[in-house]
Amino acid sequence: MATLQRTIAAIGMGSLVIALASAARAGEPGGFDFVDASDFPTVRVVITPAADSGALVTGDVTVLQDGEPVPATVTPLESDPIEAVLLIDTSGSMAGAPIAAAKQAAIDFIAALPPGSSVAVLGFGDEVEVVAGLAAPSDEATAGIASLRAQGETALYDAVLAAAQALASDSSSRRFIVLLSDGGDTASEASLEDVTVALSATRLGFYAIQLEGSELDSAALSAIADASSGRFVAAADSEGLAAIYAEIAADLASQYAVGFEVLHGGSSAIEVVVAGEMGVERFVAELELPDLPAPGSAPVVTLVPPAARTLTPAPIIVVEGPSAFQKDWALRVGIGAMALM
Repeated sequence: MATLQRTIAAIGMGSLVIALASAARAGEPGGFDFVDASDFPTVRVVITPAADSGALVTGDVTVLQDGEPVPATVTPLESDPIEAVLLIDTSGSMAGAPIAAAKQAAIDFIAALPPGSSVAVLGFGDEVEVVAGLAAPSDEATAGIASLRAQGETALYDAVLAAAQALASDSSSRRFIVLLSDGGDTASEASLEDVTVALSATRLGFYAIQLEGSELDSAALSAIADASSGRFVAAADSEGLAAIYAEIAADLASQYAVGFEVLHGGSSAIEVVVAGEMGVERFVAELELPDLPAPGSAPVVTLVPPAARTLTPAPIIVVEGPSAFQKDWALRVGIGAMALM
């Protein structure tokens, strides 16, 4: 247990990030992947438009604060380095077609990552196995994935903590965990609470892919995704895994940072409207902002204890007055839930 506690502490150390509830995406406005107010009253949000939106420029994006247009800039993040950890369930229930489809989808996912990316691969059955350490995609990673065998129990929670620890260094890269599982945890030393508390103190993106099976624990996977403001994706069968992994890879290559200076403090509905090649998308969140600061002052975020958070359809971000904090910080809000069946 001491080792587990050290792992959780290492993941959360020095983080000034709060995870909030995700909002529905299908047919509804999306949320922001990140909100960075370290240069308040300038705010920077990160969005992930649909992969078929085409390349966006500043003229394609409109920012509204309480319905009033705000001048904005748009910066593609496709050239920013990515660090990703693939977590693949190798328990006995994955035997046969599921593990074969999972391995091929993971190999294709690695091949689709942008140049300059780093990836690690972890399998988990009774224990967590590091198949490939965090490094540039290589034949070693591909061979490691191909060698995975389905057997044993499901140490799901231990695997998520191991993945978070692998990405715990102070890196400027965009960092993500992509988890695939067909069942609930049966073998971990860690608990679900350990995982959600640890993830809520990180700046990690998270994709939880649920493969339909007889041992599902959808509530646990959804809670893990919510803790990191990630996505929960359901696949009806193993044949759908390739499309899901391909869409995630496309998402990671199509994120944009939208920067703007707020018009006023206080409770504000911020809406980013994207006019892409295939139509219009909206990304919405409500921000609780301080008064506009005097020259030279800086904002601070109030960290809400996990127990005090509630799931709400409209994420609220609280940014408060001047502070002694000197480090850059960012707030994460919900990306939304998605189902591919």
